[in-house]
Amino acid sequence: MNILRYPKSSDRSLKAWNASDELIIRTVLEDNVDIEDCILLHDLFGYLSCHLNDHKPQAVITFASQEFSIQKNSENNSCSKIQPKNILEHWTTSKSALMRIPKSLGLFEFYLARLCEILGKDGVVYCGFMTKYFTPSWLKLAEKYFEEVNQSLAHKKSRLLILKKPIKSKLNYIESFKDDNDIEWQQYLGVFSSGRIDSASRFFMEHLEVPTGDIKVVDVGSGNGVLSKHVQTKNPDAEIHLVDDNSLATLSSKLNIKGDQIHHHFSRNLDFLDDNSCDLVISNPPFHFEYELNLDVAFRTFKDAYRILKKGGELWVVANNNLAYKPQMLKSFDNCVVIAQNRKFNIYRCKK
Repeated sequence: MNILRYPKSSDRSLKAWNASDELIIRTVLEDNVDIEDCILLHDLFGYLSCHLNDHKPQAVITFASQEFSIQKNSENNSCSKIQPKNILEHWTTSKSALMRIPKSLGLFEFYLARLCEILGKDGVVYCGFMTKYFTPSWLKLAEKYFEEVNQSLAHKKSRLLILKKPIKSKLNYIESFKDDNDIEWQQYLGVFSSGRIDSASRFFMEHLEVPTGDIKVVDVGSGNGVLSKHVQTKNPDAEIHLVDDNSLATLSSKLNIKGDQIHHHFSRNLDFLDDNSCDLVISNPPFHFEYELNLDVAFRTFKDAYRILKKGGELWVVANNNLAYKPQMLKSFDNCVVIAQNRKFNIYRCKK
């Protein structure tokens, strides 16, 4: 099968799968594991979904880009339609689940707890990982939710955690915390900046200039909604669109910011917004994808922002100051300046 990355990466060394995905497939097929209707987690580009297509797997969707990738790779490889499952909906009871262990410990715990709700007492989970990323914290979490936790032999510098006998337990998937102003925030496990307002957003809010009046604002990579909440506080009349690729981030922002002028979008891009329709775009864009350093998302945001902004509209971005964003911004915007900087971050303002 030919499994591709979507969107395509500028780094040709990045693949749509790794050796741990191969090990999962080889193991379950060689061991004759019952994988009919098996649950697939963190299958980011559809490698597992496509290779196990004949077994009618349930692909749990965490990211909008993931859903698109699975769909495209399924079409490219003439696979029958995959059963996509929302991360919070009821999954069909299955005897097995397969996953690539995510980088986020919170998201890994989320997955394990959900599986314990669905799997029967004989259920088994195969968790793939590259050995260089191993952390004992994975074992602690696995032992919290499964009575039997074993590791496979290594294959191409990858291994499996094989989990059996799920422990029925309740987990509060939503965590709460208060910021320095005693405002309470809520977010699902696995969402960026757990338990605090991240330092980049703090710095950004100190310097962000929010226009007054009837304006349309887009928050790209909105996370739990902290930047949009700040904009709403500064300008209650603003129409604000929060956009995030992570479904749990979108669900979290819905807990924190509400109103007739607030719109939440679970989306991998800004294609749903019209050209020349917005006054302000703000972003604290991610520059990692799992363990990869990947700036493609940020670069696409700069291009999309130029398209949707009105003439005179502005893009504001906060970023680590070691990231070479300004040359990319200048490919779309003639006017790009650093508004503020400290030892860690730069704040850019680009005007159309």
